[in-house]
Amino acid sequence: MTPKMPPQVPVAVVGIGALFPASTGPAQFWCNVREGRDLITDVPSTHWLAEDYYDPDPAAADKTYCRRVWWAAARSAAWPG
Repeated sequence: MTPKMPPQVPVAVVGIGALFPASTGPAQFWCNVREGRDLITDVPSTHWLAEDYYDPDPAAADKTYCRRVWWAAARSAAWPG
């Protein structure tokens, strides 16, 4: 007697998404990398004050030890939501 195998169900991957700093897609992102562009920027004061959250000690509670960030490009019409 052979053990009964569960039925196999076909699976299809229908999409994938990613965000790229200062880029609208992978092609622009890799172009930026090849050109050596610095895609990391200071946090704009319109978002938050970095001084309120920054501490150079990585072990500091409720703080970050980074002052610079990368931002995803503006949403395009192709992005859901």
